[in-house]
This record gives sequence, structure tokens and C-alpha cells, in this order.
Amino acid sequence: MKRLLFDQAALRNSGIDDDSLTNAPKLAAGYQPEGLGALRPAQQIRWSAKTGNASVYTIAADEAKFVRALFEGRLLKPSSLNLVLETSPRVGYGWFRGENKRFNQPAYYSNGRAPGFASFVLYLPRERLTVVAFSNIYSSATTTIGYDIAAIALNLPYTAFQPRTSPTDPAELKNIRGTFKFGPDFYQANASVTLTANDSELSLAWPSGNISPLIPLDRDHFVDRSYWEQVAIERDNSGRPSVLLYGNFRGTAVPDSP
Repeated sequence: MKRLLFDQAALRNSGIDDDSLTNAPKLAAGYQPEGLGALRPAQQIRWSAKTGNASVYTIAADEAKFVRALFEGRLLKPSSLNLVLETSPRVGYGWFRGENKRFNQPAYYSNGRAPGFASFVLYLPRERLTVVAFSNIYSSATTTIGYDIAAIALNLPYTAFQPRTSPTDPAELKNIRGTFKFGPDFYQANASVTLTANDSELSLAWPSGNISPLIPLDRDHFVDRSYWEQVAIERDNSGRPSVLLYGNFRGTAVPDSP
């Protein structure tokens, strides 16, 4: 990797984590969301087990150098670069690629998470624009942040994140608990997800046992803090939640769920 990539692209602050870097002073510590605003240290893992996937360490400036060197043809011969630049199939050579309606051009991006960390990288060839968003919090907010930074750079519209500022009434939270069953196209086919609440926070309980705190935007709209996905509630005539919208997926209330 040093010979073929790091030296070729002049990446001076990048390398491979072989688990000997645990106490290195400049490494960022990873965190996990805890409730709506707190953090806790993320689970420690052996990064060498993810060689070829997530064992590289780097900084945002080095990542941007790598992206420019790749797409400007300084790392691969033309025939190999053309394979990367193809937009079909949608996934190839480490990139999601294809026409992006928001930017009205082909776009190449990659995102990912691992315990304590998240990342998003975007390259727009028309403007030769590179956006890198790194976080030491296990939350997919980096994808939204990265796209919005690109929009700002290109003078395109974006929607500012505006969480609800007034505290949520505990009685209101009690009325939106329930279990919702999703269809076969959901992340986990036919999974049931439960809305749970304490005196001040609403959360999603997943079949895996993971808990996602929901940041309130208004009475029936939220953002999943862990996965940074839009969540909305539809109510029946009595005001009870009948549908849970999770991104583009639709879950219906399970009768007699608490």
C-alpha cells in the first residue's frame, strides 16, 4: 500500500492499522450516540480484521488528495480508470456511481460506518469538486453533511437542519408508542420496529436489539440520530399512530401493540 498508493499520491498522513496504533496520540477516539445529545466511547475492535475494507487510517486532506489523483488519472492507466468511471453497474471498484439529479451530472461517492466512526466522500467530475466528511461518531450524518457542503459550494439550495427547540410533552410521547411491521423490501425483510419512549425521548428499538434515538423536528417528524434517516408518523382519526415512515419504507401499526 505504501509503494502503490501512499507514496504515489503523496499521502503523508495515511497508513494501515495493524493494531499496533491503539495508543497513538493523534488517532481520533470513536464514540457512539447516547440518547439525543450525549456520547459514549464506542466498542473497540481490531482494525486489522478489516484489511481491505476499513483498516486504512487517514485525514481529510489526504483523502481529498487520493480522490483527485484517482479521478485525474495519476494512479491508474487509462483503461483501468475508464472502468472506474463507468456508471453501470451502479456499484463498482469501491464507488457508488451514476447520474445524480440534485447536481445534474454523474457523481461518484462512497460512504460507510464502523464502530465509532463514519465517512462520506463525493466527487463531481464537471467541477472537479471533492467533498470529504469524516466523523468520530457512529452516525450516518456525514452523508447528509457531505451532500449539503457540495450544494453550498455550487450555490445550490439545501435544507438546514432545524431540530425542535421546545421540550416534548411526556404525555405526547406516551401517545406515539407502538410496534410497526414493514414489508419484504425493508432492510430486514418483514421486520417489526418498536417506538419506545421515556419521559423526554423517543427511540426506535430494532430487532437486533439496537436502539436509535429520534431527534424531534416537529410533532410527527424526526431524524434517526444513529442512521440519520427521516422518520415520520401518520395518525388515524383517533390520533393514534397508524403508519411509521422510515425513509422510503412504510410500516403499519401492529394491532394492540403497547
